[in-house]
Amino acid sequence: MSAGDNRNGPKYPRASIETSASEEAPAVVHTAAIDEMKRRWVEQGRQGTAPMEAASWLLVSAQRLTARLEELLASTGLTLGRFDVLSTLASIEAGELGLRDLGDALKIHPTTVTYLIDQLERQQLVQRVRHPTDRRRTLARITPSGRKIVASASAMLSNANWGLTLDPGDFAPLADALLAVINELDANLAQDAIERSEK
Repeated sequence: MSAGDNRNGPKYPRASIETSASEEAPAVVHTAAIDEMKRRWVEQGRQGTAPMEAASWLLVSAQRLTARLEELLASTGLTLGRFDVLSTLASIEAGELGLRDLGDALKIHPTTVTYLIDQLERQQLVQRVRHPTDRRRTLARITPSGRKIVASASAMLSNANWGLTLDPGDFAPLADALLAVINELDANLAQDAIERSEK
């Protein structure tokens, strides 16, 4: 669930325009910003504003949902990133995973993994241990306290519908649509990587 920094990736129109001087509700501000981008898009003679609008709203939605989940998790003493780490470790029978493998599973940078594990160690929710057969590798192991808090946090998020206030029948179609977007993006990124390697 954690967002990455894609500084070298494609540049998309951003709806998150600075609006500190405005007292309008965020949704109203973003709607006005996207409408303005659409107007400029058409003025420049470009076609197909729907993909730009969809991409912009996806970015805004991700920002809003992340903020909402962070707010819900605050009462547990966890951030969204720490919750992701604990959830991943708790889902493994042994409760432990190599730091590199953890980063691959969560799609986050090794530096971010190190930072999150440092924070969780301070909270005594995770401990670093040596790999039993490869002394060069370090494993992150969830502690009993870590299992307890992630179970409590998961139950809390479930009761709060993971921060979403939709009609019950809307969740499955939304999940299917977003999964289709993710699969398409993954395919495009894989193709981009192949093309870069061939240059």
